[in-house]
Amino acid sequence: MAVFLPELTEIIVSYLDLQSVCMLLTVSRAVAHECARKLWSDFFGVFSEFGSLRARYLSVVHILFGSLDDDCKEIVCDAFKIDSKMLEKKPYFDYLSFLRVLDFSSCFKMFEPLSVKSRVFIDEMVINMLSRTDSLNTLIIDMTLINSRVVCPLLRKLKGRKLDLFHVREFTGLESVVSFKSLAELVNGVISVCDIKEMKVEEELGIGTISGIPRVALVGCRNMIDRFENVQELTLRNIGVGSKNTFNANDEEMLRELNVPVLELHINFPVKKYYKVLLSNPRIKRFRIIFSLLDSVGRSFLKFAVNGTTFEDLLTMIRDKHKRIYSIQMRRGLGSDDEQLLQVTSIFDTDIKHVLEKMEIDYHVYT
Repeated sequence: MAVFLPELTEIIVSYLDLQSVCMLLTVSRAVAHECARKLWSDFFGVFSEFGSLRARYLSVVHILFGSLDDDCKEIVCDAFKIDSKMLEKKPYFDYLSFLRVLDFSSCFKMFEPLSVKSRVFIDEMVINMLSRTDSLNTLIIDMTLINSRVVCPLLRKLKGRKLDLFHVREFTGLESVVSFKSLAELVNGVISVCDIKEMKVEEELGIGTISGIPRVALVGCRNMIDRFENVQELTLRNIGVGSKNTFNANDEEMLRELNVPVLELHINFPVKKYYKVLLSNPRIKRFRIIFSLLDSVGRSFLKFAVNGTTFEDLLTMIRDKHKRIYSIQMRRGLGSDDEQLLQVTSIFDTDIKHVLEKMEIDYHVYT
């Protein structure tokens, strides 16, 4: 049993929520190790969930800053108004080695009290954290920590890493030309030195053509579509969709020209033309259109399969109820009939249910 305990513990802990993980910390060292690893995997992201701001800092200052030299410790003690003895505590685990998610914005919020004393010190802390972890799999950047000093050291620490997700978050506030230049340098650098499974982009970036990233998600960055080559799965959010009943002709042309096997398209309202255009693109083997229905949380759903013609008839019969359609999916088959098969999900509605029964379309209800 003891031989398999770490593996079993890891599986069990992965299914628990944050509160349950905290309760398990006192069970045994093996369980505590797995719980600590989960809690610290995205520590800076969940940091805000624990007590008051000062209490949070006091609980982790020795972990974050205990290994620094005396001059740096003096900066920390002065910034956080704490006694130097608090930094002498020895942590039970090397918690920083558990980090799997590095979010620039969350890191800056954590270290913001230090920014008055030394911005360079914050840069060094981020680079130090990267040196301590070998299991980083998610990098989330924005303009928060971007400057010319930090780019090269960061890239050296990131070289050869495998990232499940590289996320360039939306920028906020006024940014300098220097910051944008440094950001482009960092983004290009990360792409060149890391093995990236998925990239999510929320801003237009001044970068060249990118190849070799299998999954890409673009949020409102229409001009970035052509920057990515050999993409296997593409997700588009808020691409050229202005208001209700709007379908931009440029959207239609863009969708017709897409060269990706799998597409997921998120839009704010049902537009019949979208699925027609996607059906006409033979390069797209599978697609899913998701409508952002604000009242879908906690609802029951109807799920059914139709072909293109039947779906047109369905929309005609339910008229304004087509706004209850939540998603449309298509997977191309070998035959012409299979190519038109659509999997449709709708918020449960008795009128739609009666139409489905009248059209003799099989459906099932799920929550």
